Amino acid sequence: MGGFEWPSGKKLYQYCHQRAYNHFIPRTKEDYKVNGKMMMRLVKTGKVDQHTPAYQAKLKTMGIVLPAIAFNKDTPNFVVDLTKMPEVILRDYGYIPRKGDKKTGPIKKFGSYH
Repeated sequence: MGGFEWPSGKKLYQYCHQRAYNHFIPRTKEDYKVNGKMMMRLVKTGKVDQHTPAYQAKLKTMGIVLPAIAFNKDTPNFVVDLTKMPEVILRDYGYIPRKGDKKTGPIKKFGSYH
């Protein structure tokens, strides 16, 4: 039966019909397959290098707060350049903390404060 596997080993069966799974599995990159099954992975095609000190300084001047793992040397490059996104969207998704929020300080995971 076709399905995704998370790196932790947790399985998510079945995400699509067997016929569609058999159609797409040969066309899937080997990076996303383990033992012939699809495995959830981080996207490796990003072009925005968040590891540079210049980019990190720009994030800091804009007030964008990210977890330390985003700058780990093993973390793939960003696909979306956060510095080019509108400030309203960054605030809505919690990248820029709002004054008066209950949760202040470093974000423990990507995304909003949900």
